[in-house]
Amino acid sequence: MEERGPYYKAPLYLKPYTLIRNESLKIYQRYIMDSKPSKTEIEMLTKQCAPALKKILLVDDDKTFIHLNRAMLKYNDVNCQIDECRNGQEALAYISCTKQLPDVILLDIDMPVMNGLEFLEKFDEHDSRVEQTKVFVLSSSTEQDRVKSRRYNFVKGYFQKPLSDSHIKEILSLF
Repeated sequence: MEERGPYYKAPLYLKPYTLIRNESLKIYQRYIMDSKPSKTEIEMLTKQCAPALKKILLVDDDKTFIHLNRAMLKYNDVNCQIDECRNGQEALAYISCTKQLPDVILLDIDMPVMNGLEFLEKFDEHDSRVEQTKVFVLSSSTEQDRVKSRRYNFVKGYFQKPLSDSHIKEILSLF
């Protein structure tokens, strides 16, 4: 058995996540202390630690908020593909060209060309796969806009800008 010092770094697939189950934690601790886990134990850990979130689409015309949202997602260890569109029309074009819809869309309401509410209406009409995606409206718009966005079953939340740790935890709780 190879010698493991106090600064041993475990492989990425064994990184301890805060939501890891107790039995997985025991396997992880055994790996660090004793011996390697069996192949089935590694497969179980890989399934539990694998991100359920594969793709996020940020729809916002403000480059600062796009950059801030990316930074917050990275800070909260959300490691998935993050794509961006500057308005609703770009987002619809993106969605019509992609085979796999994003798991999450973070949508601003107030944008040029096509605003967020117009996007929600067209997205609902346009794509039969709409239920695969969870939309979160991330805006500083009015209460009236919040009420309008809640008409759609695929809109799972409405957050005030900017994106925060608690918003990200709420999003991840759905996966």
